[in-house]
Amino acid sequence: MYHTEVTINEKFAFSKPSIASNSLGFERLECLFACLSAVKSWFEIWFQFPSSVYPSFNFLIFAQLVRCVIIINRLCVLDEPDWDKSLVDATANLSDIIDRLIASLREGGEYQVKTFGDDSFLQMAGIVEWVKAKHNDMLTPDLVTTMNMMGHSTDRGTNGQGDFIDDAWIRDILESWDYGLASAY
Repeated sequence: MYHTEVTINEKFAFSKPSIASNSLGFERLECLFACLSAVKSWFEIWFQFPSSVYPSFNFLIFAQLVRCVIIINRLCVLDEPDWDKSLVDATANLSDIIDRLIASLREGGEYQVKTFGDDSFLQMAGIVEWVKAKHNDMLTPDLVTTMNMMGHSTDRGTNGQGDFIDDAWIRDILESWDYGLASAY
């Protein structure tokens, strides 16, 4: 349900207005906020699942997860005069979401290794750590310092798994929504 809401709103929310203006317009702001609220709700549901059920999720669920991370990242870095980035941070803090996601993927990965002998979720946790590092690289040094002082983790470690972007499958996922993320990273 929330993924559908994101899909409906993101097209208009991230489109450039056809008339030059210094204002986003109320409708576009409403779509941006609807995307933010839907992504927040999507992650609230994700974190209710025990990590032991992750292996039973189909590919579409993980595609939605990637898309939600991309959308929240876009909302965090959207440079528009009327868009309040601090609202994004207060509503759905990307750093906190990623930290929780890494922890749950590691937990799911440990279960998967014990049960099935497969470490794909541990690899996925490494990918998410890499995304976090790239997001932190986009932040200004002053903001990183402030986040560290407030207790938000901004470490840039990837546990040696930063070379995943050379994987064709991952590149296809990151480029499939044409946000330029794979080429930007």
